[in-house]
Amino acid sequence: MSTKTLVILVAGLAGALGTSSVWASASDTSSMRVAYADLDLAHDAGIDRLYSRLRQAANSVCGSADLRDLRGYAAQRACATSALDQAIAQIHSSGLSARHALGVTAPSMAMRD
Repeated sequence: MSTKTLVILVAGLAGALGTSSVWASASDTSSMRVAYADLDLAHDAGIDRLYSRLRQAANSVCGSADLRDLRGYAAQRACATSALDQAIAQIHSSGLSARHALGVTAPSMAMRD
């Protein structure tokens, strides 16, 4: 994207997963803007920082669930994973895609936002 701002959008994803009405109906839409104009995606530090921002935004947009509610927790994780996958696909960065393939357990070289 030329403006280096990405909108993470989740439209009724939790409702589509068949979770309880506590989550979201199919008509609910949540979104969050993630700016990254300040980051240099040619370096690992910039990629790590953007990946962290995207993960935080995806988790925020998808809400939280009590771990004791296994269905709700699974739906929240599926929502966040899908939102993160979609956001990374929109950015078209091979470095970011490679970082995402490593998953959240990869060591981060950048400071947290």
